[in-house]
Amino acid sequence: MIIHVDRTVVAHNSIYSSTHDMLEEIKQAFANEDSIDFYVNKLKKSYDKFIVEEVKCLYPFNNVLIKEISKAIQSTGAILQNGIGKHTKEKELTKLHKIYIGGDLLQRGLTFSNLVVSYFTRFAKSGGNMDTTLQRARWFGYRSKYLDLCKIFTTNDIAKEFTVLAEVEDDLWEQFDDLENGNLEIKDSHI
Repeated sequence: MIIHVDRTVVAHNSIYSSTHDMLEEIKQAFANEDSIDFYVNKLKKSYDKFIVEEVKCLYPFNNVLIKEISKAIQSTGAILQNGIGKHTKEKELTKLHKIYIGGDLLQRGLTFSNLVVSYFTRFAKSGGNMDTTLQRARWFGYRSKYLDLCKIFTTNDIAKEFTVLAEVEDDLWEQFDDLENGNLEIKDSHI
């Protein structure tokens, strides 16, 4: 997961602290099984709201799934991905599941294997130019083997901008295909 909602280090620290503390609280509840009802009920509400029917058929909300979730929670760590977050970096090697929190260091030049959830609520400081916007869009690289599990949480404005960019990209690929197949001449393209 990546959480990219603010540019400031102060905000990153606050989000990291909240995320880390909540994660530890959830880990404790699942380790002490008689106190997990609260979290299981919250998970069930999210499951019902966000999970599509095809996935629900594959992964029904039952004790088997709750046990798998418990294992996943125990092997999850929060990582502060900024200059002062070095003390959290060991979790990259020791935790199977990771929650990255940060700003500029999250938006360019990093690849996140098996990224499933993105909280992305801020535009680039200079506005949304196409190059920066596309580089920030980690969800464009999802693999088909787990696309049904991917979730993106963002603002309506950012969603609209990415929709336009995706349409532009699709149009370009269609034009390239038409040029290659002789159905379009360069002078008639919009490239």
